[in-house]
Amino acid sequence: YEEAEALHLKALKLRRELLGTDWHLDIAQCLGDLGLVDERLARFEEAEANHRRALEIRESILGPQHLTVAKSCFNLGTVLCFFDLAEALKFHQRALDIRLKLLGKCDIRTAKSMSNVAQVQWMMGNLEEGEEMFKTALAVHTTQLPRGHPFLAQLYGNLGLLYTDLGRLDEAEKLHRQSLDMRIKSLGMAHPDVAKSYGALGIVMGEQKKFREARDMHRRALAIRIGTYGIWHPEVARSHDHLGSIYCEEGHFHLAEKHHKRALLIRVAVFRTKPCKELVKSHSNLALLWSRQQRKAETRRALERASRSQSLLDESGSFGRRAGRKRASKVWSKVEKIKLHHDNDDNDTNKAHDTMGHANNSSSQGRARANSHEGRGGSGETAQPSALSRTTSAATSMGERIQSLCCQHRPACMAGCFEGFTGAPQNKVSSSESGASATAATRATVAFAPSASVGSASDGND
Repeated sequence: YEEAEALHLKALKLRRELLGTDWHLDIAQCLGDLGLVDERLARFEEAEANHRRALEIRESILGPQHLTVAKSCFNLGTVLCFFDLAEALKFHQRALDIRLKLLGKCDIRTAKSMSNVAQVQWMMGNLEEGEEMFKTALAVHTTQLPRGHPFLAQLYGNLGLLYTDLGRLDEAEKLHRQSLDMRIKSLGMAHPDVAKSYGALGIVMGEQKKFREARDMHRRALAIRIGTYGIWHPEVARSHDHLGSIYCEEGHFHLAEKHHKRALLIRVAVFRTKPCKELVKSHSNLALLWSRQQRKAETRRALERASRSQSLLDESGSFGRRAGRKRASKVWSKVEKIKLHHDNDDNDTNKAHDTMGHANNSSSQGRARANSHEGRGGSGETAQPSALSRTTSAATSMGERIQSLCCQHRPACMAGCFEGFTGAPQNKVSSSESGASATAATRATVAFAPSASVGSASDGND
């Protein structure tokens, strides 16, 4: 991608020199190509800026109803899916409207736009609308495209993900395996779309409690993604997140924490200060993990960060009113349960302290009365433990246990938790790092066997 970027920048510079203006379709072409490269390198702000500029030039020259304008809307919507679903839906819908009008519903470009609108609807939690559009696209193109066409594989994968969210796991697994077989045959073993299929199958296996198979699928996806994108990419973070969840379910908490923290570090580096559902997911997953370990202080901080990130999403409106919680409804419902659990624990702790205080006061008064009685001529014999003193001892023991449980783990430091991450994250992946990762991924994928997933397709070359 760095080599591609260098060539596109060189082409842009030459065209500006030769044309003497930015308002030319060839300039828009270069900007669109740069936007595609920036997206692959996870530089989403630069990608958005380039695609918006290309769209502006094309609209001013060709008018709003043109296929090239639809292409810019498509590419811009794909980038915005990472951090602004409401805007992404607007641009994908516009691309679909133009293509329906100029090409009709049977053209593959129309079907791609229909699929992406359906995918954004699904990501925003509108599952019924998404399912209807996926099925429409499939019905139109199943008879028109070859059996192993990559776009059919994408449609199968998208519908499989939606069925996973609906809990229809057997149907989802079947679709993902069909998608994976198509992608391996048409794209090869080390393609990022193949990684999507592996990741999606891993999710289904995890829901079915087949943790060993799920872990294998996510490892395969991770190897391909590192080989394709390097280590600083949202897709790599997604694989780390899924692996962390599987390890957590298996009780391997140390490995789960390492993968969840790596996912969080990547997302913070990529999205910076943008409101992002992925950050909500990372903090929520860490809260779930630490809650299972009874690490209450860390769980509480992770919950606060998840809530703060969710509030930023809600305030920005970037993901629509329903998107933030509905898309990650399973995680968020668990988070709400953790909050309730911690509130109850806090109440229990306060009750225990109240019991301790009351018992201590009563004990003091009892000792004072005993001393007074002794001073007045008591027998001076050693008193046997009374019911009051046993209650005091039990309350004190309970309070100490609760306090030690709350304080037994100090806050984990982010530094030193990310083995393999040397230095600060860069916006670009170095060619040497990418090459080494690609070699490792190639070795790791030699023995791969069929499985499945999805994503919004790029419009090919801009």
